[in-house]
Amino acid sequence: MRTWICFTLVATAVLYGARSLVIEHAPKIVYSESESLSHSVFIVSSLDRPLKRGDYVTFSVPGNKYMGNVSVTKQIVGVGGDTIEIVDRVVFVNGVEVGLAKPVSRAGEELFVLAETVVPEGRYFVAGTHKDSYDSRYASFGLIGNQNISGRAEPIF
Repeated sequence: MRTWICFTLVATAVLYGARSLVIEHAPKIVYSESESLSHSVFIVSSLDRPLKRGDYVTFSVPGNKYMGNVSVTKQIVGVGGDTIEIVDRVVFVNGVEVGLAKPVSRAGEELFVLAETVVPEGRYFVAGTHKDSYDSRYASFGLIGNQNISGRAEPIF
Protein backbone atom coordinates (compact mmCIF):
# COMPACT_ATOMS: atom_id res chain seq x y z
CA MET A 1 0.00 0.00 0.00
CA ARG A 2 2.81 2.40 0.89
CA THR A 3 4.53 1.72 -2.46
CA TRP A 4 1.27 2.48 -4.27
CA ILE A 5 0.91 5.85 -2.47
CA CYS A 6 4.52 6.80 -3.29
CA PHE A 7 4.04 5.79 -6.93
CA THR A 8 0.82 7.85 -7.14
CA LEU A 9 2.49 10.93 -5.64
CA VAL A 10 5.51 10.68 -7.96
CA ALA A 11 3.33 10.06 -11.03
CA THR A 12 1.14 13.06 -10.14
CA ALA A 13 4.18 15.30 -9.72
CA VAL A 14 5.64 14.17 -13.06
CA LEU A 15 2.36 14.66 -14.92
CA TYR A 16 1.81 18.09 -13.37
CA GLY A 17 5.37 19.12 -14.31
CA ALA A 18 4.93 17.87 -17.87
CA ARG A 19 1.63 19.75 -18.14
CA SER A 20 3.31 22.94 -16.96
CA LEU A 21 6.16 22.57 -19.44
CA VAL A 22 4.10 21.53 -22.45
CA ILE A 23 0.66 23.08 -22.12
CA GLU A 24 1.27 26.28 -20.20
CA HIS A 25 4.30 27.26 -22.28
CA ALA A 26 2.94 26.20 -25.65
CA PRO A 27 2.16 28.95 -28.16
CA LYS A 28 -1.44 30.15 -28.13
CA ILE A 29 -3.53 31.56 -30.96
CA VAL A 30 -5.14 34.88 -30.04
CA TYR A 31 -7.90 36.64 -31.95
CA SER A 32 -8.16 40.41 -31.51
CA GLU A 33 -11.47 42.11 -32.24
CA SER A 34 -9.89 45.51 -31.72
CA GLU A 35 -9.64 47.89 -34.64
CA SER A 36 -6.44 49.30 -33.14
CA LEU A 37 -4.13 46.93 -35.06
CA SER A 38 -3.85 46.05 -38.72
CA HIS A 39 -3.73 42.32 -37.80
CA SER A 40 -6.41 40.33 -36.00
CA VAL A 41 -4.87 36.87 -35.41
CA PHE A 42 -1.61 36.30 -33.52
CA ILE A 43 0.43 33.38 -32.24
CA VAL A 44 1.54 34.26 -28.72
CA SER A 45 4.64 32.54 -27.39
CA SER A 46 6.88 32.93 -24.39
CA LEU A 47 9.47 35.67 -24.12
CA ASP A 48 12.44 33.69 -25.42
CA ARG A 49 14.53 36.73 -26.36
CA PRO A 50 14.68 40.40 -25.32
CA LEU A 51 11.86 42.60 -26.57
CA LYS A 52 12.63 45.29 -29.12
CA ARG A 53 10.95 48.11 -30.97
CA GLY A 54 8.54 46.70 -33.56
CA ASP A 55 7.66 43.55 -31.59
CA TYR A 56 4.02 42.82 -30.82
CA VAL A 57 3.26 41.85 -27.22
CA THR A 58 0.26 40.57 -25.32
CA PHE A 59 -0.17 42.10 -21.87
CA SER A 60 -2.62 43.25 -19.22
CA VAL A 61 -3.12 46.72 -17.79
CA PRO A 62 -4.09 46.05 -14.17
CA GLY A 63 -6.21 48.66 -12.44
CA ASN A 64 -7.19 50.37 -15.69
CA LYS A 65 -10.90 51.22 -15.67
CA TYR A 66 -11.16 51.05 -19.45
CA MET A 67 -9.29 47.74 -19.90
CA GLY A 68 -10.45 45.62 -16.97
CA ASN A 69 -8.48 42.38 -16.63
CA VAL A 70 -8.40 41.49 -20.32
CA SER A 71 -5.22 40.82 -22.27
CA VAL A 72 -4.51 43.13 -25.17
CA THR A 73 -2.02 43.06 -28.00
CA LYS A 74 -0.13 46.14 -29.18
CA GLN A 75 3.13 46.92 -30.93
CA ILE A 76 6.19 48.19 -29.06
CA VAL A 77 6.98 51.68 -30.35
CA GLY A 78 9.33 52.85 -27.60
CA VAL A 79 11.89 51.02 -25.43
CA GLY A 80 14.15 51.98 -22.54
CA GLY A 81 16.09 55.16 -23.30
CA ASP A 82 13.67 56.45 -25.96
CA THR A 83 12.37 60.02 -25.63
CA ILE A 84 8.65 60.82 -25.57
CA GLU A 85 7.70 64.34 -26.65
CA ILE A 86 4.30 66.00 -26.89
CA VAL A 87 3.41 68.88 -29.24
CA ASP A 88 -0.24 70.03 -29.11
CA ARG A 89 -1.36 66.55 -27.97
CA VAL A 90 0.55 64.87 -30.82
CA VAL A 91 2.85 62.21 -29.34
CA PHE A 92 6.33 61.54 -30.72
CA VAL A 93 8.76 58.76 -29.77
CA ASN A 94 12.34 59.62 -30.75
CA GLY A 95 10.98 62.29 -33.10
CA VAL A 96 8.65 59.86 -34.93
CA GLU A 97 4.94 60.71 -34.72
CA VAL A 98 2.84 58.05 -33.02
CA GLY A 99 -0.45 59.92 -33.19
CA LEU A 100 -2.79 62.43 -31.64
CA ALA A 101 -3.94 61.88 -28.06
CA LYS A 102 -7.62 62.79 -28.19
CA PRO A 103 -9.00 65.05 -25.45
CA VAL A 104 -12.07 62.89 -24.69
CA SER A 105 -13.00 59.20 -24.87
CA ARG A 106 -15.87 57.85 -26.98
CA ALA A 107 -17.94 58.04 -23.78
CA GLY A 108 -17.11 61.74 -23.43
CA GLU A 109 -14.69 61.35 -20.50
CA GLU A 110 -11.65 63.62 -20.38
CA LEU A 111 -8.40 61.92 -21.43
CA PHE A 112 -4.95 63.15 -20.45
CA VAL A 113 -1.88 62.76 -22.63
CA LEU A 114 1.15 60.92 -21.27
CA ALA A 115 3.79 63.28 -19.86
CA GLU A 116 7.00 63.91 -21.75
CA THR A 117 9.65 61.52 -20.44
CA VAL A 118 12.46 59.14 -21.24
CA VAL A 119 11.22 55.53 -21.26
CA PRO A 120 12.83 53.70 -18.30
CA GLU A 121 14.58 50.35 -18.85
CA GLY A 122 12.14 47.44 -18.54
CA ARG A 123 9.18 49.56 -19.66
CA TYR A 124 7.67 49.99 -23.13
CA PHE A 125 5.60 52.50 -25.04
CA VAL A 126 3.00 50.43 -26.93
CA ALA A 127 0.61 51.57 -29.63
CA GLY A 128 -1.99 50.39 -32.07
CA THR A 129 -2.01 51.32 -35.75
CA HIS A 130 -5.52 52.82 -35.64
CA LYS A 131 -5.80 56.56 -34.94
CA ASP A 132 -8.36 55.88 -32.17
CA SER A 133 -6.27 53.21 -30.41
CA TYR A 134 -6.27 53.44 -26.62
CA ASP A 135 -2.58 52.98 -25.90
CA SER A 136 0.49 54.48 -24.23
CA ARG A 137 -0.33 57.93 -25.62
CA TYR A 138 -2.71 58.30 -22.69
CA ALA A 139 -1.71 58.84 -19.06
CA SER A 140 -4.43 56.42 -17.90
CA PHE A 141 -2.84 53.65 -20.02
CA GLY A 142 0.82 54.57 -19.57
CA LEU A 143 3.98 52.62 -20.22
CA ILE A 144 3.90 48.83 -19.93
CA GLY A 145 6.31 47.00 -17.63
CA ASN A 146 7.90 43.60 -18.15
CA GLN A 147 5.79 42.20 -15.30
CA ASN A 148 2.58 42.87 -17.28
CA ILE A 149 3.70 41.20 -20.52
CA SER A 150 2.51 37.62 -20.96
CA GLY A 151 4.10 36.87 -24.33
CA ARG A 152 5.43 37.91 -27.70
CA ALA A 153 2.73 38.02 -30.39
CA GLU A 154 3.52 37.16 -34.02
CA PRO A 155 0.85 38.37 -36.46
CA ILE A 156 -0.63 35.70 -38.72
CA PHE A 157 -3.21 37.86 -40.53
